Amino acid sequence: MRNFFITIDSTAAVTDEMLAHTGVSTIRFDVKAGNFSCPDGILSYENAKELMHRALTEGYAINAPSAARYEEFFDDLAEKNRNIIHISCGAGFSDAYNNAVKASRNTMVKFKRVSIYVVDSHSPCAGQALLMDRALAMCENNASAEEAFVELSEGAARLEQYAVSTAAHGIFVLTGVDNAGNGYNIRRYTSFNAACRTIADAYCQNADGAPLYIFGSTEIQNMTKAVARLRKSGCTDIRISSMSIAGCLKAGPEAICVAFFGKPRKSQKKSFYRPGKDSDFFTPDEE
Repeated sequence: MRNFFITIDSTAAVTDEMLAHTGVSTIRFDVKAGNFSCPDGILSYENAKELMHRALTEGYAINAPSAARYEEFFDDLAEKNRNIIHISCGAGFSDAYNNAVKASRNTMVKFKRVSIYVVDSHSPCAGQALLMDRALAMCENNASAEEAFVELSEGAARLEQYAVSTAAHGIFVLTGVDNAGNGYNIRRYTSFNAACRTIADAYCQNADGAPLYIFGSTEIQNMTKAVARLRKSGCTDIRISSMSIAGCLKAGPEAICVAFFGKPRKSQKKSFYRPGKDSDFFTPDEE
């Protein structure tokens, strides 16, 4: 029996099959596109495209679970008298972290023997899955929940995270996440491959040897291009998945998100940030 439960937010985009296989529990965001609403999860590419079209034409909303929902979620697990590690969507991207922390305190008042540790993943999606896998490995090595919380929190601060999205026809924007878990613009490109090459360079220079996770939105072609470029640059250990509905809506129809553990650094910004220049910087086509 594991020393602690592992729970995640649905924005980690872990499949139902993987949740069943690992025993990880998830709490789902609520998403709405036009007059259609549903719990967050992973859709087929065809259904995701249809939902994205509705969102672009009719608007959309993404709501994190309330503190009351988190409390009910934690209460159900706390009844089994085992500690809980919850890996939350980054506080810089959602109310989820603050709601989960508030709920955890209420649950621990009711269940004195249970400790709940809420990890701010600093991540909107892929980084959460990376942290979940590390938590599972620690669980298998009989680590305590407190030990896992310390290592996962340190790991979250070392996450290198990038996204490529489409700003306008033929213009691709590369964004990143700093050590504090806040997003920032890096560069604009006229080539999707060029943006992926920048990510590949960051991985080759800064990765600590762990795998690279890449999540795609609704365009399979872009995911294929990104994986090919990353492999060409020497990234061999690549884990591929689809974004959740919330991730697709937030990132856009042609987006990819990438996460890997980087080496420790002192600066808040990641490797390719150049203040005052990058938000207006265009890079020509590269193959």
